[in-house]
Amino acid sequence: MYKMWYGAILKERDADRTHHAIHIAYAESRDGVVWEKRGVVLSPGGPGDFDRRWIYPGSVVRDGDMYRMWYTTDDDVRRVYAIGYASSSDGVVWNKQGKVLGGESPFDVAKFPSVVWDEEERRIWYRTLEGIACVEWESSVGG
Repeated sequence: MYKMWYGAILKERDADRTHHAIHIAYAESRDGVVWEKRGVVLSPGGPGDFDRRWIYPGSVVRDGDMYRMWYTTDDDVRRVYAIGYASSSDGVVWNKQGKVLGGESPFDVAKFPSVVWDEEERRIWYRTLEGIACVEWESSVGG
């Protein structure tokens, strides 16, 4: 079974009604060609949350019986991008674990994560104001 997480713009607006909210939706396929949409699986946070405006999927990694997702977000108050982390036992019901990179100031940008996760290395590549950055970790930059 193939699985895909993607950004879905829904008709409702964000909390301030200034932008359409972007959510993370999920689809499955038996052949990787014909996909069946399963609906929204992760939504932006509420007022005061670091991911209140929109969220967009970056990388999803299966780690044993756990799925791990890193996503891009913008809080719309300070106009800063950050990377959030969520975990799931089935890839459908997600638990947000919080912000893992960026988002402290307009100059602390972290977005569009791409994760390499295998027996030999764990790295997260992401976009900054200066270009591309990489963090290597042993256990806890979201996971």
